[in-house]
Amino acid sequence: MLGSLDTGIVPKDWTHAIITPAFNKGSKSKPNNYRSINHMHSIKTNRHIIVSNMMDFFDTHNIHCPQPFGFRSNHSCETQPIGLTQEIADSLDHGEQTDAIVMDLSKAFDKVDHHKLVYKLKHMGVNPYITTWIKDFLHNRSHHVLVENNVSHMLPVFSGVPQGLS
Repeated sequence: MLGSLDTGIVPKDWTHAIITPAFNKGSKSKPNNYRSINHMHSIKTNRHIIVSNMMDFFDTHNIHCPQPFGFRSNHSCETQPIGLTQEIADSLDHGEQTDAIVMDLSKAFDKVDHHKLVYKLKHMGVNPYITTWIKDFLHNRSHHVLVENNVSHMLPVFSGVPQGLS
């Protein structure tokens, strides 16, 4: 791991994943009713080290935006609606107008532009070695899809960040 971080080069076998579908709900015949599970066993521990260090960096330098509740310590997706409800109640108590825009961000991680993500990491002052390593990891990813013992051809990954690593 340290050699990889020092060079900014991610070993090729760390950038390949096998994707398996996991059924959510509804009709099993509709692809949208499945979520993908990303199997990249060799990167799981390393990813945890990098993510925890980056989260510490963001907390130390007060870089976090206060609104996102997922993936952060002392924040949860369950407590976010409570805060929103309180804000609306406070506005009503003060006779203020409350406007809301509702957006479906369920596929947001699938749409992350790699170049913009790396640019933002550099702009926020993330360690250049970490930024280079993340850039190499994101720009050289590929995957196969596995469904009932049938494997697809290897496909390059051009956007998104891995979710559901196992």
